[in-house]
Amino acid sequence: MLVEFNTELQKSMHSDAEFYSYLDSGMPAYKFTAKPTKEGFFFTTSAPIQSEWAKTVVGIPGKKLADAIYSVRLNPIEKDLEKDIWNHFWRVQNVLGLFGSEAIYREDKELDESPTHTPETHSLEELLEAYDNEELNDMIRLLHENGIEISHEGMFTLEENGDIVADALLGSEKLKFAVAEDPTAIKALQSRGYAIIQADEIEKLKNIIGL
Repeated sequence: MLVEFNTELQKSMHSDAEFYSYLDSGMPAYKFTAKPTKEGFFFTTSAPIQSEWAKTVVGIPGKKLADAIYSVRLNPIEKDLEKDIWNHFWRVQNVLGLFGSEAIYREDKELDESPTHTPETHSLEELLEAYDNEELNDMIRLLHENGIEISHEGMFTLEENGDIVADALLGSEKLKFAVAEDPTAIKALQSRGYAIIQADEIEKLKNIIGL
């Protein structure tokens, strides 16, 4: 039910980066360009019937089914709901409920779990000064304009269990992209589903963001 295996399967296969952009923006995932990797990708599914009052996006991971993630967007309407669509909606929700509450995608999930945490914000000028790399300025401006947080340390560092896995010139753990030059770092990031782009590939970054 959750994934349709047919000749158009590739159209429903998306990298981690583009799937999370899909969840954030609600735009069709095929509008993004980040390529799936063997280590990190999701299948989207047409199993949920979409309607003007409910949109359900389900991501089935390529490896571990238990890591499925989904988002439900509800919109108020001023008319009666069709019984068949209503019943189908709840059948899908009951199946998705088997994955538990951790599978529900929410942009503010981390803040909900840590109510005392307040993200640190920095001005565009502070970020440009911290990175001190004119080749990255356009990307930094684009990220800042769209409210996407980046490290104020002047570089992107990916850590796992307190250990540094990779460094990059710029990146986002949320959008899973990085501007990296070191081959070892690139390999480590790609194996974790990160899209690697160049400093002048502003259009690719726009696609990742969902613009």
